[in-house]
Amino acid sequence: MALIGVLLVISHGSIDTIKTLSFSIGDVIIFGANVCWTFYGVFGRRFIQDGSPLSTTTYTMIIGAICLSVVSLFTTNSVALPNIPFGAWGAILFMAFFSSVLGYLCWNKGMKELGASKTSLFFNLVPIVTMIVSFMTGVPVSFIQILGAVLVILVVLTASGVFHISFIQQRAQ
Repeated sequence: MALIGVLLVISHGSIDTIKTLSFSIGDVIIFGANVCWTFYGVFGRRFIQDGSPLSTTTYTMIIGAICLSVVSLFTTNSVALPNIPFGAWGAILFMAFFSSVLGYLCWNKGMKELGASKTSLFFNLVPIVTMIVSFMTGVPVSFIQILGAVLVILVVLTASGVFHISFIQQRAQ
């Protein structure tokens, strides 16, 4: 059900978009991120069980920094460090600390305490958050996308045990 909701959000409810796989580059990047995150969840689970969320996050950040450094060597549109505005450095530091370090630390703590299956439910919310951020920057959101977002949120809340839908419980019995 969450997958159906995610598909409604990223396809804008268009069956043709799904049939022809004609997604925007942003949708493709988000899908690629989901695939990478799946691998992180599968392989990271072993490290979480044997170590602490802090040590797992530390190793993740070190490996990520090395990979980004290698990729940066092959970029053609690099900007000299002195030419980077002060505000951009602030944004980079904010994203590095709050979005990356604290985000991964909270995720790894959730994996340690709840397990991979329950924690991974919340990753279905990524396209919803992306849709909300897009809307805040002026991108219109369709009714079908809102419907998909509501479906995803209901599935995540139900599967995580926040509330129960009696129809689903009756069908499961």
